[in-house]
Amino acid sequence: ADQVVASRYGSIIVQLTCYSVPATSIAVCSGHGDCNVKDNCTCNANYFGDQCEFTTCDGVLSTSDDVCYGHGECYEYNSCAC
Repeated sequence: ADQVVASRYGSIIVQLTCYSVPATSIAVCSGHGDCNVKDNCTCNANYFGDQCEFTTCDGVLSTSDDVCYGHGECYEYNSCAC
């Protein structure tokens, strides 16, 4: 979504971004949330972090060495790839 910003020269359209990613991109908020305010992601259920970059698999944080019993990657909520 774009924002209309008033300036002394009239209104200008500014593309809304979250952490330099356009709000309309499928990659915004790590693909797991919405950008409605600059640099402020609203994460989907089961995702968290400033950019919705974290989730869990079987209750273990996706970035932990112990995720997926130490034999894979937690690529989305409760989904491991070995």
